[in-house]
Amino acid sequence: MDSASGDDKDVYIYLMSITIAHEIVHFFTCFLNGGDKPITPPNVTIPGWKEAGLHGGEAGRAWELAALGGIMEFYASPDCRLEIDQPGVPYLFENNLDKAGGQQVSMSYVRDYARTGGTSKHC
Repeated sequence: MDSASGDDKDVYIYLMSITIAHEIVHFFTCFLNGGDKPITPPNVTIPGWKEAGLHGGEAGRAWELAALGGIMEFYASPDCRLEIDQPGVPYLFENNLDKAGGQQVSMSYVRDYARTGGTSKHC
């Protein structure tokens, strides 16, 4: 990614938008579930969650799967001059299984999303 063109900033905006929405879903799920120690119901989850040995549900990832069509992950690029401070390269995976198919999210999509606040006709 090229910071001079603003791509890193665009990826950070995209990353933060997804992350904040993901965490708000957790908050509302637990709030609506109530109780002294609210947890995500185990049936609110994604394929591969239980197979990975993870317990309980995962509302944030379930939202990503429903809203984005997959599970979002950001991986470091060894070529990025920002090294540890980089936002990473966004990938969308079909589930949480070890052999899940995934694809890199198009930079033109990320750029369009970040620069229009997600209101573009392309988003």
